Amino acid sequence: MITSYEETDFGFLEGETDTNRIRGQLSAAFKSARDKERFGFEFSLPAHERRHLLDLISTPFGLKLFHTTISQLATFLELLRGFRDRSITPTRPFRTWMHEPNCPSDVISFVRTYDEYSQALGHYLSKGRVQERKDSSSSGIFSVIIEESSATGLYRCPYVGYRENVHSSLKLYPINGMSILEGLGFQAQLQSMDQLESLIAVKAGCSDFWCQHLFYKEKYWQYWSTLLFAAHTCDYNAKKTTQILEFSLMTPSVPPGGSVRDPEELDPGFRLYWLIFFIFKNKPIDVESAIDLLCKDKGWQAPRQVVRYELHQRVEPALREAGQPSDVIGVVLTDFLEMASRAFVLREEYPLRGGLLDVRWLNLSLQTLPPLHLKIKPGGMWDFRVHSDPLKGGAWAHFKVLTAIMESVVDHAKIKCPFALGSPGPSLPGDGKCTCNSGRERCFAANALDRLGVLWE
Repeated sequence: MITSYEETDFGFLEGETDTNRIRGQLSAAFKSARDKERFGFEFSLPAHERRHLLDLISTPFGLKLFHTTISQLATFLELLRGFRDRSITPTRPFRTWMHEPNCPSDVISFVRTYDEYSQALGHYLSKGRVQERKDSSSSGIFSVIIEESSATGLYRCPYVGYRENVHSSLKLYPINGMSILEGLGFQAQLQSMDQLESLIAVKAGCSDFWCQHLFYKEKYWQYWSTLLFAAHTCDYNAKKTTQILEFSLMTPSVPPGGSVRDPEELDPGFRLYWLIFFIFKNKPIDVESAIDLLCKDKGWQAPRQVVRYELHQRVEPALREAGQPSDVIGVVLTDFLEMASRAFVLREEYPLRGGLLDVRWLNLSLQTLPPLHLKIKPGGMWDFRVHSDPLKGGAWAHFKVLTAIMESVVDHAKIKCPFALGSPGPSLPGDGKCTCNSGRERCFAANALDRLGVLWE
């Protein structure tokens, strides 16, 4: 999770609990800010990142994403340990190496599983692509059109259509996991900007400014397209919008050897598509009633039923089996499952009230950032926040680094340091000296590889 502060470092608010001091410090900082709208945007970034953490640890879709990544990373680490044990110096990129006569068979196997991993993430997160259509059948600026179209690859995908003005062509935007997650994050930001106004007692208009600045801009489509569609469905009611988006992430697990009657029940995009279609068609009293009726009509599992299964059949048994691990994968997985266990207990009570979980479980103050967080301060210097527990903090840092390395080595000859954002030519050199702008003598990446006993040219 990354937060980039270009103008203001809000570190002075972190951990502050005195409301009067918060109001005074914020008011002074706002008055001195050169760009008021940017100030409001940066102030709201922690809310966006907290929302992502919440959706990762408290929804079945978030669990699936994390499990997919950590399973592939475990395969990668096993491959690296094999290099160490056999004194093999890896050749990059792996995709080129696999075609050479002396390439180990486990490298070939890893590249194939990595391609499956990439395809799975693409299926879960980013199905479809933005399309443009010259359509004269509708004339409004806000024209909602849903189309089931073949996306990239073999996957079908629902779309929502908008035109920026009455003379513009229609743009079709995919409704997928990424646009749902980013929609929830951006909604949390807008609410945080409104909270800022109440704290400093100034009508800054930051949320209105950023809506006007981002909405209908193709570059930022993942942040607004699905969010706007869900909000339009419920007359822009924030609570109902959240419920629509969260329902999309309540994708049930398929038990071992089992199956589901309707594959679209497992797809966040189609879950949102059918819920909104049902609301428009049947005009129920509220979103929760619409969800109950939709699930009965299509034979889908209700959100509370899905949450209970995830908690009692997946999260809690996995946590019991984890024991007291000491390796990177085990420590990270256990910490994640502990967070998920607490969050899913609350989801059982409030399946579609993520905002309430933010208050009751995370209990985060105004500017508190998630446990694992890379904060980039004005001037480009970064501050990497990890868990207060040294073992967990180190494991999460290595998890982030090794995941980035895994995603580099298959197709690239150079390994980019994941913490070298914005610095010229960032990569992990052979001597392990840090080339990024952290001020550290050695990279997290170099230390992570050293810990595994693997040397890179």
